[in-house]
Amino acid sequence: MCIWFGIFCFPLIAIAAQGVIKVKGYFSEVQAIRQIEKNSNYVFFYDAADLDEVKRKNIDCQGTIEKVLSVVFEGSNVNYLVRGDEVVLKVNKQSVQQKGEKRVVTGVVTDAIDGEPLVGVNIVVKGQKSGTITDLNGRYSISVSGDKAVLVFSYIGYQKREAPVEDLGVVNVTMSGEQQTLNEVVVVGSGVQKKVSVTGAITNVKGDILRMPTSQLSTSFAGKLAGVIATTKTGEPGSGADFYIRGISTFGGRTTPLILLDDVEISVADLNYVPAENIESFSILKDASATAIYGARGANGVMIISTKGGDYNMKTKVNVSAENSFNIMSDFPEFVDGPRYMELYNEADLSRNPNKSKDQLLYSDRRIQLTRDGVNPYVYPNVDWQDVIFKKMTMTQRANINVSGGGTKVKYYMSLNVSHDSGLLNTEKAYSWNNNINIMNYTFQNNISYKLTPTTTIRMNMNAQIRQNKGPNINSADLFKMILTTTPVTFPATYPAQPGDTYIRYGSDYQSSDYLYPNPYAQMMTSYKEQNANTLNTVIKVEQDFGFVTKGLKANIWVNFKNWSSSSYNRSITPYLFRAVGYSEDSPLEYDLERIQEGADYIAQSDIARSSDQTFEFQGNISYNRQFGLHNVGGMLMYRQREYRSDVLLIVIKESQDVSHMITDNVIWLKSTSVITVRNVLPRRSVSVSSRQCL
Repeated sequence: MCIWFGIFCFPLIAIAAQGVIKVKGYFSEVQAIRQIEKNSNYVFFYDAADLDEVKRKNIDCQGTIEKVLSVVFEGSNVNYLVRGDEVVLKVNKQSVQQKGEKRVVTGVVTDAIDGEPLVGVNIVVKGQKSGTITDLNGRYSISVSGDKAVLVFSYIGYQKREAPVEDLGVVNVTMSGEQQTLNEVVVVGSGVQKKVSVTGAITNVKGDILRMPTSQLSTSFAGKLAGVIATTKTGEPGSGADFYIRGISTFGGRTTPLILLDDVEISVADLNYVPAENIESFSILKDASATAIYGARGANGVMIISTKGGDYNMKTKVNVSAENSFNIMSDFPEFVDGPRYMELYNEADLSRNPNKSKDQLLYSDRRIQLTRDGVNPYVYPNVDWQDVIFKKMTMTQRANINVSGGGTKVKYYMSLNVSHDSGLLNTEKAYSWNNNINIMNYTFQNNISYKLTPTTTIRMNMNAQIRQNKGPNINSADLFKMILTTTPVTFPATYPAQPGDTYIRYGSDYQSSDYLYPNPYAQMMTSYKEQNANTLNTVIKVEQDFGFVTKGLKANIWVNFKNWSSSSYNRSITPYLFRAVGYSEDSPLEYDLERIQEGADYIAQSDIARSSDQTFEFQGNISYNRQFGLHNVGGMLMYRQREYRSDVLLIVIKESQDVSHMITDNVIWLKSTSVITVRNVLPRRSVSVSSRQCL
C-alpha cells in the first residue's frame, strides 16, 4: 500500500506475528498507534490532546511492543505501561514545559479596513503576563516556547484577537474595530444615545458592580463610579456615604446630585435602600452638556438609575441570595488605663508648676497603687469606657429574592429585599426597651410591562420601602465624645444595688458646685427612640411608536405619585446618680454612697411626631431618532409638571420644555430650556420666571 506525497512514496506497514511487531512508514504518533491497534490485539488508552497528530517522522522498527513503542515515542516525553494486551500512555507535561525550546516570532499588525499599521498593540502569550507592543510600523517580536503557544492581541477600540503560533516564525494579524461597543446605547437625559454620538461626560455601569456586603447603596460608590467622590463620616448603622459629582459645587446650598429612579426624582435616603440586584444600569451625567435638559436642578450632576424589567418570551427565573457580614470597630484609639492616666496627669501638672510638692498633686502615689491593684473598683475605679459602651463585634444580615420572566406580551420583574443592621452598643434590657441600634428595612420592587398593541406599551414601576429604626435617643458620635472626655478614674459606670432598690445606681461626681459629670453609660441606657418611615413611589408610563407615520418617531407619557410618611416617639427616664464618700486611703474597703441626683421612678414618653409629603409628577415627550446613511438625526420636545405638598402646605409646580437637535457627524447641538416656578405659601404668592438659551 502506498500514499503519494508530491513525488515521494512511503510504504505504511504494521505487522504483528508471533508477538513480534513491525512498523515501517512515515507516521505521526497517533497514526502509528492506530496501525498497531489495527494489526494486533493491543489496545491503547490515552488522552488524544496529549499526542502529536501533525508532526511526522520515518519509523522502521521490528520487535516486541516495548521496543517498537520506544522508537515511536522517542524524544516525545510519552511514558507507556504495557499490561497484557493493554497499553496505557501518559505524557509528562512538566518535562515538556521544561524542555520546550524558545524561539522568536515576528509579525505585523494592521487595520482590517484600510491596512494601516497599528501602533501600540498589546501582544502577550496566552497564560503568561509578560508581552510586548507594536512599534511605529506595526511590527513586533516576541519569544514563545513550543508550537502550541497562542498570541493574544488587544488594542483600544478593536476586537481582541487570538492567533496560534504552531510552527510559524511570522504571524501577521489584522484587527477589526469594536463596532459593537460604539453602537451600544448610553442612558442620557430623558432617553438613550449611541456611545459614538455622546459628547458629554457620562459614566455608565451595571448594577452588579455595586454589590457589596452593606445595606446602604451609597457606601459602595467609592472607587466604582468615575467622577463620584464618596466619603463615609460615621460607621453608625443606617448611615450612608456623602457623595458628590466632581466635587462640591457650592458651600451654601444643596451639594447632592439630582437622583432619578426610573425617570422619577428620589432622595438620597430612598437611593440608599435600593438593592444593587434591582439595578439594570447606573448612569452619571457630569458636565453641563449632559445635564442641560434638567436646568438648575442638574447643577450638581445627575444620577439616573434604571431598574430591571424582565424579558419577553423568557422562562420564569428565580434568584435568591442571602448574606451575613461581621462588623468590627477598626482604628479605634487605644486609651491608657487609670493608673497610667493619673501618672501622666501628675507629670503634666509638674511640668506647668515645677514648684509643687508631691502632697499638692491631685493623685497620690498611694491612690495610684490602690487603683492599679484593684482593691476597690467603686472607690478607686479603673473604667475602660470603650468596653463598657461598645461591643467587639456585631452582625448584619441581608436577603434578596427576585422573580423575572415574560411572555409574548408581558414581561415582569419582582423583588423583595430585607436587611437588618444591629449596632455595637453594649446595652441590656434594664427597662421596657432594649436600646441597642436595631434597623429593619424592607424594599419591594415591582416592574410590569404590557404590550397593548404592537406599537403601544404600558409600564408600571412601583418601589415601596418600609424602614424601622430603634436605638438610644442619642447618636453614637455623642457617646464617643463622652468617652473621650470622661476619665477612667472619676467614677464607675454603676454601683452595686442595695436591698429594696427599684432603680440602677449610676456613678457620677461633681464637676463644679452646680454641674455633674455626665455618665456615658447612663446616657445610653436611659433613653430610647423608635422611628418608622414608609415610602411608596409608583410611576405609570405609556409608550407609543409612531413608526407607521414616519420611522423613528415616538411619544412617551408618564405619571408619578410618591408618598412618604414618618412617625417617631421617644422614651426616657431620669437616672439616679451617686458618688462614693466616707473613705480613706488607709481603709479603702469602707465607703458610703451619696445621692447627688434624684431620679424618676416612671418612664416618660413623648407624643408621636408625624411628618409626611406627597409628590405628583407628569411628563410627556415626543422624540425623533433616525439614521440616513451615515448620518443620525435626533430631537426631542418635552413637557414636565411637578407638584409637591408637605406638612406646611407648600406647593411647587415646575414646568420645563426642552428642544434638542443633533447631527452626529458634525456634532452640532441646539438646546433651549425654560423653567417656570410658582410657589404658593398661603396667603402669600410669588412668581419667578427664568429662561436660558445656549448654542
